[in-house]
Amino acid sequence: PILFYPIVALHGSEAIYMEQTRLKKHTVPRLSSLWWKWIGSTFIEGKGAFIRFDKVVKEEEEKKAKAKH
Repeated sequence: PILFYPIVALHGSEAIYMEQTRLKKHTVPRLSSLWWKWIGSTFIEGKGAFIRFDKVVKEEEEKKAKAKH
């Protein structure tokens, strides 16, 4: 119980940070189903969601680069 509130606060902060630094940058519409999935995932998972998001973005950028050439 003592750790519950600090953990909720930390994960809530991470979710806000995810929106500000990742979702806005990649124009994920606020309150869309994709937005909720990433925010929920970040709230539950924490830092792992950032790692996964960056991996997904990198894979998509590589696909686009291959399609151009």
